[in-house]
Amino acid sequence: MYFIYFLRSINHPDKIYTGSTNCLEKRLEQHNNGESIHTNKFKPWEIETYVMADTRETAEEVERYFKSNAGHERIQRYIDKNPEYHTISTFFDDLKVGTKFAKSSFECYKTGFFRLCSNDEI
Repeated sequence: MYFIYFLRSINHPDKIYTGSTNCLEKRLEQHNNGESIHTNKFKPWEIETYVMADTRETAEEVERYFKSNAGHERIQRYIDKNPEYHTISTFFDDLKVGTKFAKSSFECYKTGFFRLCSNDEI
């Protein structure tokens, strides 16, 4: 099992980081110990939310999507439409099964769980 996670900086709450791993606790510890140059400046971090993927490839593809401009914009549109939340955790709770992302190369098939689409589904 693999995880796509979203961290929020405790000292700089406007900073969010997206990553993927197969061991969520260990990866958070690495971020907070300064073992990542991308998150060292804004440590400590806490987990805002995470979703699961059945393969490493899917996790990395979902991570890339949410690190892209399209992924950032999609989450920002959700937050703008739901200002009472101010969080990305409810974004995944509200996803519908079959929601497709990144040119339909992966989709949500249970809330908070992703799979790659086969070529004939794209």
